[in-house]
Amino acid sequence: MSGWISSYRKIWEHPIFAGNAQRVGVWHWMLHTAAWKPTPFKINGKITMLERGQLCASQRQICEATGMPHRQLRTFLAELESTHAVTQDVTQGRTIITICNYSQYQDEKEASDTAPTQRATQQRHSKEQGNNIPTTSDAADAPPLDPKKVAFDSGISLLVQAGKSKAAARTMIGRWVKDHDAPAVVDAIGRAVREGAADPIPFIEGCFRFSRLKAGPASGDRRETRDGRFQEFVGGEWVEVHE
Repeated sequence: MSGWISSYRKIWEHPIFAGNAQRVGVWHWMLHTAAWKPTPFKINGKITMLERGQLCASQRQICEATGMPHRQLRTFLAELESTHAVTQDVTQGRTIITICNYSQYQDEKEASDTAPTQRATQQRHSKEQGNNIPTTSDAADAPPLDPKKVAFDSGISLLVQAGKSKAAARTMIGRWVKDHDAPAVVDAIGRAVREGAADPIPFIEGCFRFSRLKAGPASGDRRETRDGRFQEFVGGEWVEVHE
C-alpha cells in the first residue's frame, strides 16, 4: 500500500463522526485499505476482482487493525450502511465493503489511466447514492442516527414484505431489541437483506443464536448435564445448582 487519500475537513462536524476520533480513524483505515483501481483479491483460494473503492475484510480484522471494540464497530458499520455511505456484500463467506462515493472523495484529476466509461459509471453511482458521508453540506444540522430507530425502520419494512402486519413486525422487533440490543438487530437484519433470506424471521433469529454461541455463556445462563443435573454460569464458571 502506498500513495495518499483525500480527507474532507468537515468530517468532524458530521453526526456519525463528531466527537469520536476512533470512528474517524476506522473510516480513514477503510479509505486507505480500499482498492484505488480494479484489483484481484484471493478469497478462499479463488480470485475475486475488487473494484475501485472496495475492500474485503471481516469485522474481526477491522477491530484488530484499528483497536475499535467489536460492538462499537458493528454499530458504526450499521449507521454507515443505513445512510448509504457503504454497502456490505457476502461472497464466498467473506464480506466485501463498498465505499459508495469513493470516487467522489478521491477525485483524481490526473487519473489518465481511468477509462471514461468506468469514470462515468462511478459518477452515476455516486449521484444515485447521494452526496453523503462525509461530504454532505448539511451534515452538521442532521440529527445523530439512533440504532433503535434504524432497527425498527429497516426491520418493519423487511417483515412486512415477508407477510407480517406492521403491528406484528413492530412487536417482534421490539422483543429482539430488548433481548439482543439494537446494534445486533440492525446487523442481523442487514445480513438477511444482503443474503436475500427467503424467510427473514428464522434467518435473523439464527443470527442471534450464532452470535450468542460465539460470545460464550453469560452470567446466569443455565444448562442441564447428561446425568440430569443443572448448572448455572456464575463468576466465569459453571456451578451446580439444586432445583
